[in-house]
Amino acid sequence: MKRLLLVLVSAITVFLIFKSSAPDGTKGVKILTFTEDIAPIIRQNCITCHHEGGGAPFPLTNYREVVKRLRFIKEVTQTRYMPPWKADPHYRSFANERGLTEKEINLIQTWSEQGTQKGEGDLSIIDPAEVKAKLTAVYDDELSMSKPHIVPGDNSDLFVFYGIFFERSESHPIEAIEFIPGNRKVVHHANISFYSLNKSIDLGGKGALSVLLDLDNPKHVALFNIPQQNHLYATGWVPGASPMQFPEGIGFDLPKNGFLLLGIHYAPTAIEEEDLSSIKIRYAKKPIRNKIQAITIGSSGIGEFDKSLDIAPNEIKTLTVSLNIPRDIYLFSANPHMHLLGRKFEAKAISPNGESIPLVRIKDWDFNWQEFYQFKEPLKIEAGSTIHATGTFDNTEDNPFNPNYPPIPVTIDGMKTEDEMLAFMIFFTLEKP
Repeated sequence: MKRLLLVLVSAITVFLIFKSSAPDGTKGVKILTFTEDIAPIIRQNCITCHHEGGGAPFPLTNYREVVKRLRFIKEVTQTRYMPPWKADPHYRSFANERGLTEKEINLIQTWSEQGTQKGEGDLSIIDPAEVKAKLTAVYDDELSMSKPHIVPGDNSDLFVFYGIFFERSESHPIEAIEFIPGNRKVVHHANISFYSLNKSIDLGGKGALSVLLDLDNPKHVALFNIPQQNHLYATGWVPGASPMQFPEGIGFDLPKNGFLLLGIHYAPTAIEEEDLSSIKIRYAKKPIRNKIQAITIGSSGIGEFDKSLDIAPNEIKTLTVSLNIPRDIYLFSANPHMHLLGRKFEAKAISPNGESIPLVRIKDWDFNWQEFYQFKEPLKIEAGSTIHATGTFDNTEDNPFNPNYPPIPVTIDGMKTEDEMLAFMIFFTLEKP
């Protein structure tokens, strides 16, 4: 009897050892599971885009969907193509930074090698109803395109601009803004700028007039050159971006009479699609004490370039635009911008005593992945500092993104995608928050 008991104990011990080992029998190796180890990674870094109706081409909301795409997931995470984040984290780290750690990338690889064990509990990453709840909020106002925009099914990128004139019964302090893409399958990103108008317009007290802008029409192009003093605020949207919400007492006032410039990049599609996007606005309950401001340094903005804006065919050119900061400012966020010839971008501030303050650096520019980088804390730039934004452009046949073959002369001063730009938009307050 004692001998039989010893045999049973030994058998149970061996079973437990093998149960806690890897499939190849290696002792001491933890078996990774979907519910405990992988689902948290997907939930934190992927689910915002990868859900039904989201901006990504396929959902990753449960075990089955992740396993189906696992080979692809391993490839794009190991190459760091996904999650998309172009800014160099060793130069400056940001509050809205996306990206997997080496440990997280290795966990996905190991889980795959161990046989994609399910684990215990619910195999869903997030409930679709929870996704919907996260993507909706209560707002007081909305500015929208007047009718759906038709996106042709010709497998090409499409860039359009809408001008939305609006009138309200009175001005309102703003505490939050959210761009709502009407069709997440094709809306790739959007740029949003608010302006005040010097002349009153009558649209019935709370009306809006939306116009699709024609870049070959001089009157429409003039809307891109509204005086800088009329510029109130600018922001943008990319898949996965959170609503722009200001701290209490910080923001801007939506004027009684104003103009919204909305630029939308539609991704290629083989099927004709419609989009009716809008901007939702929440009013602040208290007045704005510290107005947030925005300035564009470079193309369509202000600043001094260090050389000619012309790029010859088969030329690789680096140039810098600089702006002196006459008084203390406190940076909240920043947005670099170039087009298809752009290859590298770097922005920094040089203080009066010569200190170099890194702002943002992108070693491998990708026009398709642009971002509004949010500083972890308001970053003080002293009066007398100079902000420098440097871009490198490749107008050669070796640039796979060059829209012209063979290359043609290009000037860094155009709004169309086949034109080129070097711009650095900064968002700041004049008073310490």
